[in-house]
Amino acid sequence: MPIRIEPNKISEVFHAVQYNRTCHQNYMKKLRKYYDKMDFKYFVREFISNLTIPLTYIEKHPNVENTLQFAAKFAISLQPQSDNEEEYEEVCAFLEQIFIFLLTHHGAKDVAVRFRVCYFLNMILDTMGDNATIEDELCNRILQCMMERILDKSPKVRAQAAIALNRLQEPNNKACSVISVYLFHLSRDPSAEVRRVILTKMAKNKITLNAAINRTRDVDDSVRKMAYLFISKITVKSLTISQREQLINNGLRDRSDMIKKCVREILIPSWLRYYDKNYINFIKAIDAEHAAETTALALSCLFKNEDIGNLIEQLPIDKTKFVPIEQLSSEIILYWRCLVEFLKNENYIDEFDQIMPELSLFCSYIKDFITLIDTRTNKQYEHITQQFILHQLFEMVKLHDLSDEMGRKNLKELILDTLQTHYCSEKINECIVKYFDKVVPDVTDRVALLVEVINEIRMPTKINAIVPMSDDERHERKMMKAKLGMQLLELEDDEYSAIQRKDYSTAQAISIKVASLRAEIENLSKEPEVTETQNPCEEKTDPETVMQCLQIMYYMMQSITITILTPALRTLMDSIALPYINLQNNHDRVLSLALKCVGLCCHVDKDLAKKYFMMYFLYISESGNEDVWIAATEVIFDLLLKYGFEHFDITQEDSNNIQFNSSKRSRSVRLYSHNDEDINVNDKQISYTDSSNNVIKALMALLDSQIVNLQSVATEGLCKLILHKRISGHHLISQLLILWHSQAAKENPFLSQCLCNFFNLYISKVSESQAILEEAYLPTLKTLANAPEMSTLQEIDVLRVSEVIISLTCCAIHNNYSIHNQLTYTILSEILNPDTEILIEVLIKSLKMLDVQLDGENLKNDILKALDDVEVMLNTSGEKRLLNHINQFRAKITTPKINLSIDKENLDNQSNLGSQDENIENVDEQEDENEDEIEIENDIDI
Repeated sequence: MPIRIEPNKISEVFHAVQYNRTCHQNYMKKLRKYYDKMDFKYFVREFISNLTIPLTYIEKHPNVENTLQFAAKFAISLQPQSDNEEEYEEVCAFLEQIFIFLLTHHGAKDVAVRFRVCYFLNMILDTMGDNATIEDELCNRILQCMMERILDKSPKVRAQAAIALNRLQEPNNKACSVISVYLFHLSRDPSAEVRRVILTKMAKNKITLNAAINRTRDVDDSVRKMAYLFISKITVKSLTISQREQLINNGLRDRSDMIKKCVREILIPSWLRYYDKNYINFIKAIDAEHAAETTALALSCLFKNEDIGNLIEQLPIDKTKFVPIEQLSSEIILYWRCLVEFLKNENYIDEFDQIMPELSLFCSYIKDFITLIDTRTNKQYEHITQQFILHQLFEMVKLHDLSDEMGRKNLKELILDTLQTHYCSEKINECIVKYFDKVVPDVTDRVALLVEVINEIRMPTKINAIVPMSDDERHERKMMKAKLGMQLLELEDDEYSAIQRKDYSTAQAISIKVASLRAEIENLSKEPEVTETQNPCEEKTDPETVMQCLQIMYYMMQSITITILTPALRTLMDSIALPYINLQNNHDRVLSLALKCVGLCCHVDKDLAKKYFMMYFLYISESGNEDVWIAATEVIFDLLLKYGFEHFDITQEDSNNIQFNSSKRSRSVRLYSHNDEDINVNDKQISYTDSSNNVIKALMALLDSQIVNLQSVATEGLCKLILHKRISGHHLISQLLILWHSQAAKENPFLSQCLCNFFNLYISKVSESQAILEEAYLPTLKTLANAPEMSTLQEIDVLRVSEVIISLTCCAIHNNYSIHNQLTYTILSEILNPDTEILIEVLIKSLKMLDVQLDGENLKNDILKALDDVEVMLNTSGEKRLLNHINQFRAKITTPKINLSIDKENLDNQSNLGSQDENIENVDEQEDENEDEIEIENDIDI
C-alpha cells in the first residue's frame, strides 16, 4: 500500500540537484524509491509543484538548467524500454501527466513560463532517445500547441517552440506541416534568433536546401553562418553547379569575417573531402570555364592549409616543367595558374621555379599550343575551351620577370602574333593588350605596334606563291609530254614527206607547228620556281573582324599613359570607330563598342568631346538596343565627370540654389524671404531647378528606366556627379531617396548598394549636403503622398523615408552643424498647415526622431507654443492617439541634456536601412514592450 512521504523530501531532491549534474544519478534512484512508495497522484502533484519553480525563470542559469535536466531524465527513466526497436511502447502514466501539464500551460500569460514550457518539452523529447515513438494523439496535441507558440509575440518563445517541433518533422513527407511552418518563419520571421534556430534544427531535403541557400543572403551574420553550416552537411552532389559557384563566391566575398571563415574552413574543405582531396575533380565540380575567378578564390583558401609537396604532386608536369599540351584541360590549366600565383604571392621561390619555366620557353609553349589548335577541326564547345586555356596561359605570363630582355622580345612577338589570330576572345584581348603596357613601356612604340596589328587584321597582306608540283601534277605532265611527243613525230614525218614532194610552203607551215610543239614539251619538262609576292587585300568589314579591331583599340585607349590624341590615334578613330557609328548599323555590339572607343578618344581631347557629346544622346533616344543605350550613357557620364557641364555649354537659365555659411547654420534659423538672393559661387557646380537644362532632365529620366542595367548606370553616374560637385539640388536628392526605398532597389542589389554607399559618402564629403537634405525633406514626402494609386511608390513606407533623412542629418555626423532645428520648424509648420498633403501621423512620429539643439529660450518657447497648437488641433480633430508622441517630443525639449553622444556605428546602421531585406526588416514593437516587462535576476537559487 502506498505510503505518504513528507513533501519536503521531494523538494530536498530538487534543491540538491540544481548545483551539480554529477549527483543526478544518485538522486534519481532516491526519487524513484519515493515514486514507488508514494501515492501516484500525490507524487505527481508534488513533482509538478517543484517543477513549476524553474519554469518561471526565462534567463539562462546553471541552476535552472540542472534542475530541468534532472526532471526530464527522471520522467524518461520511468518509461519502459523495449529490446525490440520496432515494438511500440505506450507512454507511461507519469510521463503522460507531465505532457498534460506542459501542454495545458503552454499559453500562460508570463512569457517566462511559455518559454520554459517549450524548453522543457524539447528537453523531454530529446531525452527520449533517437528511436523513441509517441502516440498519434499525443503527437498531434504537441504539434498543435507548439504551432500556436511558434506564432508567439516573443521571439524567445518562438525560437523554443521551433526547437520543440524539430523531432516531429517528416523529411520524406512533402506535406510535412512542421517543415512548412519552418520554411515560413525562415523567410518571414523578423527575429534573427528564430531564423537561426530553424536552420539548426530543420531536416535536410531538397526543399529545405533551397531555403537554406536563400538564407545565405540574410541580413544577420549569425543566420548566414548557420545557413552555410547547414549546407556544409549536405553532399556537394546535391547542389547544382551554379549553386556551388554562388555559395563560394558570396561566402568568400561576404562583409563578415565570421562568414568568410566558415566558408573557408568548413564548407569548401568539406567539398574537397568529398572528392578525396583531388583538386582537379573539385575544380570540375565548380566548372572552371564559367567560374574561373570563384574557383581561384576557393583554391587560394585550400592551398593555405595544404602541404606544398602534395599540391605540386597533383600537377601533371614533366621534366621540362610543362604540362604536356595534349593533356591540357580547363581544370588543369586553372589549377596550374592558381598554384603558381599562390607560390609567387607566398614567396615560395624554389617551388615556384620548380613548376614555372622561363619566359622564352613559356612563349614557345604558348606558340606550340596555338599551332596545335590551328591544325585541328574543333567544335564550338572545344573552341571555347581552347580560348579559356589560352587566356589562362597569358595570365600566367604576367608572373614572369620582364627584366629578361630576350624573354620580353619573344613575349612582344607572341602578343602581336596572337592578336592577329582568330582565337582571341574578348578576355584574351583585354588581358594581353593591357599587359602590353609593361611589355612595351614606351607609349609611342606601343601605340604604333598595336595600330599596325589593327591595320593588318583589317587589311591582311595577300601573299601570292607558286608552290612545288605534287606527284599527281608531275604524272599529268608526263602523260601530256608523251601525247605531244607522238604528235611531234607525226608532224616531223609530214614535214619530211612535203620536202620530198618539194611542197615547200606546206613544209614551212609544218615546221612552225613543230617548233611550237617542241617549246611546249620543253616547258612541261621544267619544275616551277617557288616565289612569293605581297599585295594588299581588300578591307575586311565582317562583324567579327571589326569587333577584334575595336576591342584592341578599346583596351589600348584605357592605358593611363595615353594622355593626348596623337595623329595615329585620330586616324585610327576615323577609320575604325567612326564609320560604324550610325543608326543603320545592325550589329549592336559593334555599334556599342565603337561608341566606347570614340568616348575614350574624347576623354583625352576636350575639343573632340565637345564635338561628339550630343551625339550620344541621339543613340539613347533613337537606338533600340540595350547595350547601345548603356554604352552611350556611360560615355556621357564619364565626359561630364571629366570636363563638367560648362565645357559642353550646358548652363543654368535660372539658379535658385541656396548658398549658406555652414559655420553659422547651427546657431541660426533661416527665415523665409521673397528676396533671397543667395547664389552658388562654385563655378564647377550646376544646381538643378525646375527650369534646368534638358540634358539634366534627360539624365534624371533614366532613373525611372524599366531596364535594370540602364537604371543602375544612370544612378551610379548621377551619384558620381553629385559627389564630384558637378551637379546638386534637392530635386535630384529627393528622387534618389525615393529610388533607394523603391521596389526596384530591393530587386536590384547593385542599385541598393550603390545608393547606400552614395548617401554615406554624400553626408561626409559634400559640405552642402545638410542644407540640400533639409530642402528635399518635404518634397520627398509630398511626392510619396501624391503617388497615383497604381504606382509602385504606394508600397514605400513614408515614415521610414522620413526616418532615413533625419538619420542622415544627425548632428553626430557634423558636430558643428545641425539642421534638426530647421526641420523641427518645417515639420511643425506642415502639421499646422490645413492643406498639407502628408499624413499627420508621419510628421508627428518624425518629431520624436529629431535631435534638437536649442541654445536660447526664445527658440524653445516658439517650439513649445507650436506644440500647444498641435495638441489643440489633435484634440479638435479626434486624433488623440497621437498626443503621446507630442508629449514625448515635448519631454525631449524640456528635459536638460546631460550627455549627448551617438554611436557612430549605430548611425551607420541607420543610414544603411535601404539594403536590408524587406521581409525581415520590421520587428514587432510588441516584442520589445513584452521583453521590457521581464525582470532578470543575476543570481538564482531554487
